Amino acid sequence: MATYLNETELFEKWKAIIDGTSPHASIRIGDGEAAVAAQKKILSMDFIQTVYPWVRANDINYCGVLLPNEDVRRKLVKALQQADFLGILSQTENWMFRPLADMVVKCYHLQPKSWFYAFDNYILSTKKEFYEYFQNKSVLLVGNKAKYLKKVLENRYGWNGIVGIVDCPDWRFLEIAEAEMNQYFYRVALVSAGVPGKMLTAHAKAAGNVGIDFGCGADLCLEADAAGLYAWEMKTGPKRNFVCE
Repeated sequence: MATYLNETELFEKWKAIIDGTSPHASIRIGDGEAAVAAQKKILSMDFIQTVYPWVRANDINYCGVLLPNEDVRRKLVKALQQADFLGILSQTENWMFRPLADMVVKCYHLQPKSWFYAFDNYILSTKKEFYEYFQNKSVLLVGNKAKYLKKVLENRYGWNGIVGIVDCPDWRFLEIAEAEMNQYFYRVALVSAGVPGKMLTAHAKAAGNVGIDFGCGADLCLEADAAGLYAWEMKTGPKRNFVCE
């Protein structure tokens, strides 16, 4: 039976895996991923368009995709099935969070080695030891804020092993991003790219590396730096308001 890891246990597992040689993927199911996976399988598109403002508004910036899109659903589910550790939300008061995630897990028979809280990426991004551990690791940054994140991680936190950056603004750039990832030699990819980021995290694993779905951990790091703070000095969670210029 799969274990449930708290953030400390998750980080210790990550360190052991990264320091080893095995491929790995840690992927999270947020509300956007749950909606994409549920479309036309668990929830009708009429219902989804009624309850999800980003779907109704055709807002590709929310999580990097537009719905309906059965191709992205298939690729997302494949990525979730490849995850060794799977993050799920714990909030039960809103059916869009834990209840829908549980339905997705059941519908697609997801059986990771371990579960973790889907916001542990943010929690770990507030820990000093997280930044200290990665200082000398071979890291590839993936996502539309990667070039800004690289500068902050190098200048503020002293990371000296970042091998490159790969942009992926949304679903339309997925294959380009995968091809660019293939050009780098790295041990771990920190991926912050919405729904397409789940596929890119799995792609890192398929290439024999470690993929970590870092998500809004990147936002927290950038927002802290913009405020002149270290991430562990931030008193609030990420607002996702960092402007890419």
